[in-house]
Amino acid sequence: MDITTIKQAEIATLNDSLPEVLERLITSPGVDWSGKLIGRSEYTFKAIPVIEHDSFIYTQAVKWSKILHEALAPADYKQIFMHLTNLRAHFKSPAFSEIESQIVIQDFISDLAHLPLDLIELTCRQYRRDSESKYFPKPGQLRTIANAHLCIRVAKLNKLNAILQASADANNKPTY
Repeated sequence: MDITTIKQAEIATLNDSLPEVLERLITSPGVDWSGKLIGRSEYTFKAIPVIEHDSFIYTQAVKWSKILHEALAPADYKQIFMHLTNLRAHFKSPAFSEIESQIVIQDFISDLAHLPLDLIELTCRQYRRDSESKYFPKPGQLRTIANAHLCIRVAKLNKLNAILQASADANNKPTY
């Protein structure tokens, strides 16, 4: 990856925004993103947009699909441990024995293992800065915060991939 791609990947992982042309494309109103149009009027729901393979938009869609896919890679256990340890330093926590503490942290790591590093960082920061946060969170509290962001990222990736697949299918149709 060159430095431009890395900087663009950092932007995507921090706020999950795509270039404006792609944002408009994936937020097109009335598109049936399942691609099936089953049980629906074709006049109400539009098919998935198709873009030309040699266009700028297509190359951007391919590039950002890869960036979003990479941004879904789960964090390393050591990274999760580090962020949980840092978060724990900010809150009162029950007095656990060493073994109990290890079990709790292992459970947290297991519960957060599906999340990318940037979402774990964001989640810990949001929880720490929330004025309502008085105690060390439960895993479900952190998962609720993170999964909202994760769902947006996955939805955008799925829509980009649907556009790319529809475009590939359209370009592979035989002409008569």
